[in-house]
Amino acid sequence: DTPTTEIYTLSLHDALPICKKPFEETSLQEAVEILQNGESLENKKFAVLDLSHLCFEKPVHIMKCDIQEFLADGTEFKNSVVIEDCSISKVFVLSKENPSVFRETLTLKKVNLSGEIELKKVCFGKSLNIIDGKINDVFKMQDAILDHGLSIFNSEINGFTLSGSQVRGPITVSGCTFNQIFSLQNG
Repeated sequence: DTPTTEIYTLSLHDALPICKKPFEETSLQEAVEILQNGESLENKKFAVLDLSHLCFEKPVHIMKCDIQEFLADGTEFKNSVVIEDCSISKVFVLSKENPSVFRETLTLKKVNLSGEIELKKVCFGKSLNIIDGKINDVFKMQDAILDHGLSIFNSEINGFTLSGSQVRGPITVSGCTFNQIFSLQNG
C-alpha cells in the first residue's frame, strides 16, 4: 500500500489571519437609540459618547468600542450596564454636576481607561465590577454609594482612590497590580 496524497485548495481568505472588524462612525443620536432599545452597541468609534441626563430602562451593553470621552452626568440606568473590550482614551466621567444612578450592576470588563477618570456622587444599587481592566491613570471615586460592594479582579491599575463614599457590601480585590496608589478613605 502506498500512502495517498490529498491536495486541498485554500482561498486567500483562509490563509490570512482573522482581523478585528473595523470601527464604524456612529452619531450620538443613533448610539443612544440603540442603547435605549436594549441592543448592544458594538464596534463603534466616538469622539464623545455623552449619555448625560438620559434614562435607560433596558440593559446597556457597549462592546468593542473606541471612545475618547464617555460622559454620564445625571443619568439613570434602571438595568445592568456592561462596558466590555472597549478603549476610553481621554475622559470617563460619571456624575460631574448631577448624580448618576445605576440601579443594577456596572461591569467594566477588559476596558482600557486613560485620562480623567472620575465617579463623583454616583449611586450603585448593586455593585461596581472591574474585571481584566487596564486603568492608566488614577480611578477616582468620591461621595459614591455602593449598596452591594466593589469587586476588582485581574486588573492593572495605576491608582485607585475611594473617598467619602459608602460601601455597604464587601470590597473584593484579587489578582491586581496597583502601580502607584490604592486609597480608601472614610469621610
